[in-house]
Amino acid sequence: MIGSQPAMPTLACYETASFNTTSCAWDVTGVQPSMPTLACYETASFNTTTCAWVVIGSQPAMPTLACYETASFNTTTCNWDVTGTQPAIPTVACYETATFNSSTCVWDVTGSPTSPIVTTISVCSSYTWSANGQSYTQSGTYNFNTNCQDYTLNLTVANVSISGLTPASGAVGSTVVISGSGFTGATGVSFNGTSATSFTVNSNSQITVTVPAGATTGAITVVVGGCSAISSANFTVGTNATLNLKAYLQGYYSGNGTMSSVLSNQGVSSNTNEVDTITVELRDAATGTNVVASASGVIMTDGTASLSLPASVVGNEYYIVVNHRNTVQTWSADLVTMAATTSYDFTTAATSAFGDNMIEVEAGVFAMYSGDINQDEFIDPFDYPSFELDNVTFASGYLVTDLNGDGFVDPFDYPVFELNNVNFVTSVHP
Repeated sequence: MIGSQPAMPTLACYETASFNTTSCAWDVTGVQPSMPTLACYETASFNTTTCAWVVIGSQPAMPTLACYETASFNTTTCNWDVTGTQPAIPTVACYETATFNSSTCVWDVTGSPTSPIVTTISVCSSYTWSANGQSYTQSGTYNFNTNCQDYTLNLTVANVSISGLTPASGAVGSTVVISGSGFTGATGVSFNGTSATSFTVNSNSQITVTVPAGATTGAITVVVGGCSAISSANFTVGTNATLNLKAYLQGYYSGNGTMSSVLSNQGVSSNTNEVDTITVELRDAATGTNVVASASGVIMTDGTASLSLPASVVGNEYYIVVNHRNTVQTWSADLVTMAATTSYDFTTAATSAFGDNMIEVEAGVFAMYSGDINQDEFIDPFDYPSFELDNVTFASGYLVTDLNGDGFVDPFDYPVFELNNVNFVTSVHP
């Protein structure tokens, strides 16, 4: 018998062989192990030595993320999917800057505004602001910003104007009301170039001013800061001051605040409102001996008289001295400061006269003493002869001896003389 068994076939590491005597062949069994499931980034190779699959490859490293990002590995694309966006930069002012802070993951805003450039100014009519080139005609506070710089304008616009003068004329020392606009803050008022020393800004539309000494007829000027307005009409400066006087003369007083119509009774005037002529003197404050000014006028039945005096007396102090042809000279109780128009009333109290030198002719009504016929400042027997002569001759007309002013010299005039004679009435003055 000859022959040999067939050689065993070369086997893979996972195979085994057994000889089949029936088929007289080697039966090979065993299969290669299945390839393992691989990640997308892995590869596998079968190692015949170890009879196992060798898997190689590693997941890609996670990328570096910003603070606002997250990452997830995408097995489909085999890449990391990064999501998240940087927060939007906040709205910043022109003076601010924003920097993203990766530690806190927020924007850091820094910067502060610069101080505004402030202009404070007072002008006339209008002002052009250099910051923006705009013109302004109204007072106010204005703001402007350019190139991140704030500008502030505090503006006072003096739109000064004069619309009227009340009155349009007056003497030195008189009061004038100026109407107009823009008077607030007025710094000066002048009359034809002569500055007023006394004025009051009553409102933005009114000033009350006293006509100053030395003023002449011309326009009035109002100054507000560096601005001014000139009246379109001239103010006429008068040359006289006015003294409004009230006094009663004892012998002529008929009651109820009225005196007799003496000039009519004595045949001098047809005006029954007139009583008689008086002369008023202004005497100096120092001694009272110097007559600075005087004026004569007719006193009316209600005791009033209006007399014109030189304007030079305005602003000065004087005694007011009243003279009448058969009345004791009577002085004001004290010095009186003269204005353009001055009023003085002797009738309301004895204290209105120097030394209380008046007589009460009815309750609360006072009059100057009558009976000084010879005008020597005394009512005494030396006045009587003139009266007696006219009395016995039945004299009538414009006579100083007609003490009651009825136009006749008779016994009805005597009582007032006798009363004052026995009471030693004299003129009282400094």
